This record gives sequence, structure tokens and C-alpha cells, in this order.
Amino acid sequence: MILGNLIYGNNGPNPDVDEKALSKDEWYLPDCKKSILFLHEISGCDTTSGFYGKGKLQTVQLFNHNKYLQDIPEIFSNPKSSYTDIERAGEKFIIALYSNTKKEENSLNKMRHDCFNKLVGQASSAILLPKLPPTTEAAHQHCRRTFHQVQTWQGECLKPSSWGWKLENKSLTPIYTTKGPAPAKIVSLITCGCNKGCGKKCKCVRANLRCTTLCKNCRGQSCINTEAIDIIEEEEEEDNDII
Repeated sequence: MILGNLIYGNNGPNPDVDEKALSKDEWYLPDCKKSILFLHEISGCDTTSGFYGKGKLQTVQLFNHNKYLQDIPEIFSNPKSSYTDIERAGEKFIIALYSNTKKEENSLNKMRHDCFNKLVGQASSAILLPKLPPTTEAAHQHCRRTFHQVQTWQGECLKPSSWGWKLENKSLTPIYTTKGPAPAKIVSLITCGCNKGCGKKCKCVRANLRCTTLCKNCRGQSCINTEAIDIIEEEEEEDNDII
């Protein structure tokens, strides 16, 4: 948010972190209007999703320091941009957001796989899965919602159901991905043995999966984890073993 000669922004996903003031020179953006709309949306707001551990300050600094990313806002501000153009441009930006090296990646799925292998190799405790980059399919839906909101702010009227949203019970719900969270063979290995409730300690909940008929006691029917769930960040452990 621009106030006078200062720009205020939260430094990351933690709501307890104080806002940080920067000079206009430090936050200089080429083609300021179009860039701000895109950067605000791609980094997460009420009408899109967001990326765990990736704040707006990091997003803006990435944009400012990498010229090869600075043509991307134009694609999101152009009402005639195609799905393919939007998804490719958005994925390019998200890859840069997660990349710690100068090595170029062209697939979020490949980056996600490599990051997972790296975390497993370094892990001394449970891996926090939200730290991984999103899948390509999830990122594409996020990019569609980003485009839809940018266009809405520019006065365009687009159908939400064509841009990362679906209508459920007369309410719009985000489409998080068009594919399952993991291959069927992997999902089938994750089950719980919870005696009741299937709360935060449930292995299925911790893996961001719904309980299924393979679960020992609840069978995916007599618990609260039969609908879509939120990612659980607490590093609690369950006594039951994975089957």
C-alpha cells in the first residue's frame, strides 16, 4: 500500500510480523499500475490462494531484480491473453519464486519432486509439505484466479467458473487442482487407525488427504475428515502406524 513517500507491506505469511516501510525508490516498479495488480494477486489475497512462506516483499524484490520476469504483468493485464499464455507466464514466475539457484527449471512438478527429495535427505523430523512448490495443475488454477481478479479490477467482467472457480451450493469455491494430491498407489498407502474424530493427529489429515474405506476404524464415513480439509501445520504425531 502506498502512503506518501513510503510503501507498506507485510514481510511474509506470519500475521504477527510488523509491517515494513520502504522508500518508493526501493519499490520502484516498471509500469507501476499493471505490476502492482499482478504482484498483489500472484502472491496471494482474498480472491486467490497463496504460497506458504512466500510473502509480498519477497515477491516484489524478486520481480525488481529479474528483468526476465518484468513482461509477465502485461500478460495478466491483457484481456485477450489465452489460458496457455497465462499458465506459462504464471508458472515461470512461481518457479522463480521457489528457485534458490540460477539453474532454470521449466516444470513445477519437476521442481516439486526435486525439493521433496532434498527435504527427505535432510529431514530429522516430519517434513512440512506446505513448504514444497505447488503442482503444475494447482499453480495453473491459481494463475487463472489471478488473471480473473486483475481483469475484474480493470473493469472486465469474466465468468468465474472459467477462471479457477466452481459453483457449489450457490457459492463460489476455488478449484485447487485438477488432479489428485498424489498417485493412487501412494494415496492407498496412507490410512489412519483413529478411534474417533480424525482430528489434527490423524495421518490422513496430516497428509492433506480425506479418509477412505481403507482406514481401519472410520472407513472414511464416521469421521469429520470426509470433506475437503485445510492443511494442518502442527507437527503432532499419531500413535497408530501407517498401513
